[in-house]
Amino acid sequence: MKLKATDFEDIKKLSGKNAIVIISNGQIKSTELPEHGIVEITTHANKVTFVENKVKEKF
Repeated sequence: MKLKATDFEDIKKLSGKNAIVIISNGQIKSTELPEHGIVEITTHANKVTFVENKVKEKF
Protein backbone atom coordinates (compact mmCIF):
# COMPACT_ATOMS: atom_id res chain seq x y z
CA MET A 1 0.00 0.00 0.00
CA LYS A 2 1.54 3.27 -1.11
CA LEU A 3 -0.09 6.67 -0.63
CA LYS A 4 0.16 8.97 -3.63
CA ALA A 5 -0.67 12.63 -4.16
CA THR A 6 -4.23 13.08 -5.42
CA ASP A 7 -6.35 15.90 -6.83
CA PHE A 8 -10.04 16.36 -6.08
CA GLU A 9 -10.84 15.23 -9.64
CA ASP A 10 -8.98 11.93 -9.08
CA ILE A 11 -11.14 11.08 -6.05
CA LYS A 12 -14.07 10.37 -8.41
CA LYS A 13 -12.02 7.57 -10.00
CA LEU A 14 -12.02 5.77 -6.63
CA SER A 15 -15.82 5.45 -6.66
CA GLY A 16 -16.80 1.81 -6.27
CA LYS A 17 -13.37 0.80 -4.95
CA ASN A 18 -12.23 0.19 -1.38
CA ALA A 19 -9.89 3.11 -0.87
CA ILE A 20 -8.74 5.66 1.67
CA VAL A 21 -8.38 9.41 1.07
CA ILE A 22 -6.48 11.51 3.61
CA ILE A 23 -6.57 15.29 3.65
CA SER A 24 -4.04 16.80 6.07
CA ASN A 25 -1.72 19.79 6.19
CA GLY A 26 -2.87 21.04 2.77
CA GLN A 27 -2.13 17.71 1.07
CA ILE A 28 -4.47 15.10 -0.39
CA LYS A 29 -3.22 11.51 -0.64
CA SER A 30 -5.04 8.30 -1.49
CA THR A 31 -4.57 4.59 -2.03
CA GLU A 32 -6.64 1.46 -2.45
CA LEU A 33 -7.00 -0.58 0.71
CA PRO A 34 -5.29 -3.98 0.93
CA GLU A 35 -7.38 -7.18 0.77
CA HIS A 36 -6.70 -7.80 4.45
CA GLY A 37 -4.72 -6.18 7.25
CA ILE A 38 -4.80 -3.18 9.55
CA VAL A 39 -4.29 0.40 8.39
CA GLU A 40 -3.23 2.66 11.26
CA ILE A 41 -3.13 6.47 11.01
CA THR A 42 -0.99 8.39 13.51
CA THR A 43 -1.50 12.11 14.11
CA HIS A 44 0.43 14.77 15.99
CA ALA A 45 -0.45 18.44 16.42
CA ASN A 46 -3.65 17.95 14.38
CA LYS A 47 -1.70 16.63 11.36
CA VAL A 48 -1.29 13.12 9.95
CA THR A 49 2.30 12.04 10.55
CA PHE A 50 2.32 8.33 9.68
CA VAL A 51 0.15 5.79 7.85
CA GLU A 52 1.10 2.19 8.61
CA ASN A 53 -0.12 -0.99 6.97
CA LYS A 54 0.05 -4.08 9.19
CA VAL A 55 -0.53 -7.49 7.67
CA LYS A 56 -0.89 -10.61 9.78
CA GLU A 57 -0.33 -14.06 8.37
CA LYS A 58 -2.59 -16.82 9.64
CA PHE A 59 -0.82 -20.08 10.36
